[in-house]
Amino acid sequence: MNGARRWLNLGFIRFQPSEFAKLTLILYLITAFYKEKTKTHFDNLYNAKKAFWITIITTFLVFLGKDLSTSVFILSFYGVASIIAGKNVKTIVLSSLFAASGLAIYILTRESFRSQRIQLWLNYVRGKSPIADQLKNAILSLSKGGFLGVGFGESGFKTFLPEAHTDFIFPVLGEEMGFVFLLLLILLYTLFLVKLVILAKEAKYEYELYLFFLGGYFLGGQALINMGVTIGLLPITGVTLPLISYGRTSFIIFVFLIAIFRSVEKDIIRRTR
Repeated sequence: MNGARRWLNLGFIRFQPSEFAKLTLILYLITAFYKEKTKTHFDNLYNAKKAFWITIITTFLVFLGKDLSTSVFILSFYGVASIIAGKNVKTIVLSSLFAASGLAIYILTRESFRSQRIQLWLNYVRGKSPIADQLKNAILSLSKGGFLGVGFGESGFKTFLPEAHTDFIFPVLGEEMGFVFLLLLILLYTLFLVKLVILAKEAKYEYELYLFFLGGYFLGGQALINMGVTIGLLPITGVTLPLISYGRTSFIIFVFLIAIFRSVEKDIIRRTR
């Protein structure tokens, strides 16, 4: 869509490299910050300084595929990992603001679909322009569903919504299953994140702490972005709803992440017995 090259076709399978990049980078950051904290193999590939440049390179490669939202999200992983590791929060915040400002200037000063999309969203938020068609249909879809929905498979707006099975699946679910179902879905995400916080408090090793918080940020942050886009809180962008949106790559990555959570949880339970 709009020139984005998010899929890699190997003939026998198509997948999204950016989804693999997210999980791979998270696992690398966990290892890098843990080894720096514990002073193990500090002089090799695993330290915060090299992790920064690997994050930048990963972000740039994803950005070359014209996937801005995912590249920004990936870049934020390093900041979150730094905060968890106890780095200087003031420096991280200032660096993030500087990077965000530079990125915003770059986008808004170029004639592209990204700048147009963000300008339309900013004008809508400030009340200077009517709502964009994509967002209008998403909100109408949510409102039509009411409390209990119109019935599974009965959505009338999914034919008007772009990527209704992935990026805009949240309003489709709201229309078909209702507001109560969406509240239940949000509650399940929240309970899952609360569970990760509880496990983090019981963690004995630093890498467990990094895993639960950084992995939780990945899952929870992506869910918030997807939902925020479909109700107009964020500019329209292409990010899947974890474990809900259609797509093999995204689903497999999140299932694999949850499997890692479960494996570490079993170790924690075994230690506390």
